[in-house]
Amino acid sequence: GVIPLLLPLVRLGQGPARLNALDAVTNLARHSTGTRVSIAAQGGIHPLVLLVTNGSACEREGASGALRNLAFDDECRHAIVQAGGIPAFIKLLLTGTDLAKERAAGTLRNLSMGAHCEEVLQAALFDAKCIPALIAALSEQRAGLAMREQATAALRNLTFCHRNKALIASEGGVVVLARLLSDAHMVTRANAAGALANLASDSIELSCAVAEAGAVPALVTLLRDGSGAAQERAAAALGNLSFG
Repeated sequence: GVIPLLLPLVRLGQGPARLNALDAVTNLARHSTGTRVSIAAQGGIHPLVLLVTNGSACEREGASGALRNLAFDDECRHAIVQAGGIPAFIKLLLTGTDLAKERAAGTLRNLSMGAHCEEVLQAALFDAKCIPALIAALSEQRAGLAMREQATAALRNLTFCHRNKALIASEGGVVVLARLLSDAHMVTRANAAGALANLASDSIELSCAVAEAGAVPALVTLLRDGSGAAQERAAAALGNLSFG
């Protein structure tokens, strides 16, 4: 297979050779669980995390794209965490290029897909201060459209864990999510509505915080004019607020 030929270039290649290898690994990791597991089994994750941490700007973009795709797989998620990937991606989310920020947020989204049911991932994301970083990135005036989509999806995933809800609120996340209900991108609006629906579930205090953040008029607008997913999540949020 081609994977054993590409990984040495990821580890030790220079210039265009390494960047091309990163692009190839990114594309291969998109295709199947078997390919992702093979890349991990052949030691591909650790050098990718090292490049996210210490590589050039282009290398960080390439490595973060590969790890984002690898993080669709449960086994790879744990390998990324064990290699120190979460702190590396949080730093990239806050300091990288626009493309790197998008890919960092996408990786955190994929890592958080299992966070509500896997204690190891849950603890790793919480301890690395993933939530404050996501909220800070979404609060930036120049936050990119694609990054906003990925970061709101990550926050929505994290709201499935009860202990994350209070932290999101204390970090100003409710206000940020309420503002994003009027985002230019419908997927971001739907993600924000889903996160707010989860926050308002089974908590009178958080329901009040969502209402006080001015979310209700924007949720009503989404219910009327949004996509199918946005309407479903807006209805859930309004239902939870009514119950609270």
